[in-house]
Parts: sequence; structure tokens; C-alpha cells
Amino acid sequence: MKNYVTCKTWICLAICCLAAKADAGTTAQPISNSAKAVLPPVVTQEENPWRISAGLMWRQVDGLSIHQNVETDSGRFFSDRQTDLDGWGAFVMLESPALIQRGSAALTFSLMYSWAGMDDISLQSSFPGRIVWQNYSLDLHTVSLGPRFVYDTPAIRLSTGAGLAMNWARWNAVTQMTTIPPGGLLPTRSKDNDQYLPGLYLDASAQVRVSDRWSLLFIGRYDWARSFQTRHQMANSGVSFHTNLDGWSLLAGLIFQF
Repeated sequence: MKNYVTCKTWICLAICCLAAKADAGTTAQPISNSAKAVLPPVVTQEENPWRISAGLMWRQVDGLSIHQNVETDSGRFFSDRQTDLDGWGAFVMLESPALIQRGSAALTFSLMYSWAGMDDISLQSSFPGRIVWQNYSLDLHTVSLGPRFVYDTPAIRLSTGAGLAMNWARWNAVTQMTTIPPGGLLPTRSKDNDQYLPGLYLDASAQVRVSDRWSLLFIGRYDWARSFQTRHQMANSGVSFHTNLDGWSLLAGLIFQF
């Protein structure tokens, strides 16, 4: 009986050793293509980075309309003048990583701040017995926020964006008019020189890669914004300034991705 138990024990140990040896000789099978398709892709920070850009811009708005209602000894006269407003400025923009990615196409989000200084406008109008001078200047600050649709290629990255814009217009308007009889001046300066005006924007951009992290950026953009008006009253005469902020912008700068 004792020999039978011992023999049975040795047989079990032999079977276990053979099974372990068979498992050790089995190689791991690679994951099939169908199984890989089920797994979500791994996107690294280098493949989906943040982007910050800065550079120079030129902005032109539809312009300034000046309406004059001037009373002189010879009667009352009316005059309308129109002039463009444009000037140089700067911008900085932050673009998020892709929120949705489908191959070379992606959806991101961008936040931009820009500033442009409009040229000082100095005009002179002559009426019978009077001369009127106007001076006008404008600094336009804009904060923009909206989504961007992006199409990426190895050499160039194209995108278009649209969204909301808040415009902060800091302006100054001065009117001077000769008195009757000539010899003195009636000066008037605007007091309400800050306006906060909502708007919309639409742009298109191209980014040209120059290294792994740096790119050149070119943007064309159009803004729609509310207009504003101020009026100067001098005795029985008046001058009103109407400013329309709709207009084009051209931007150029550098992008750094991180």
C-alpha cells in the first residue's frame, strides 16, 4: 500500500512538470488588427500641443462720418465728410489642443487679444465767415473667443475660425470753430471717450512650419461690430462724429507649440 501511494505521488509530480514545460514553450500571440481597431489611439502631447502666437497687425475699419450743421451770418450750412480709419497694432493668440480629431482634420478653440491705433484725423472745413477744425483719434482693443476648424499637412496647417469679439474703443474727438466776428475760437472736446461694443468675427489662417516647434502665421480677418456716435454743440452750430468699426485685419507673426 505504501509503495502504491509513493508511485502515485511521483506520477502526479511528473504530469505537473510536463505541463509547466509546455506552457513555458508557448510564445505570446500578437494582438490582431481587429483588436487594435477597438483600442483608442494614444495621442501624446507632442502630437496635440497648445499653441501660442504673437505678431503685428494692420486694421482698417469702415471709417468716420462727420456731419456739420453750422450757422453763420450768411445763413445755416450743412456738410458731410467721410474718411477711413486704419493703423498698425499687435496681437497675441492662444490655441488649445484638438478637442475633436479625425485624421488630418481637427476642431480647436482660440482666444485672441489685439490692439490697433488708428491714425489721428485732422480736417478743416470753411464756411462763409467761419472755419471749423476737427481732430479725431482711436485706440481699438479687441478680445476674441471662438472655435477653429483645422486641416493639417506635413508642411502647412490651414484653419478657419469664427466667434464672438468684445471691442473696447478709446477715442478722442475735438472740434474748434472761429467766432463771429473772427478773432476767437469756440473749442469743444468729447467727454465720453470709452465704448464697449460687442461684435462677431470670421478669419482664415495659414501656418508654415519652420521647425518642430516654430511656425510662421498669416491671418486674414473680418470683424462686424456696433458703431457709436458723439456730438459737439457750439452756440447754434453742431458737429457729430459717427464711427463704424466693421472692417478688415491682416496679421502676421510666429507660433510656438508646447
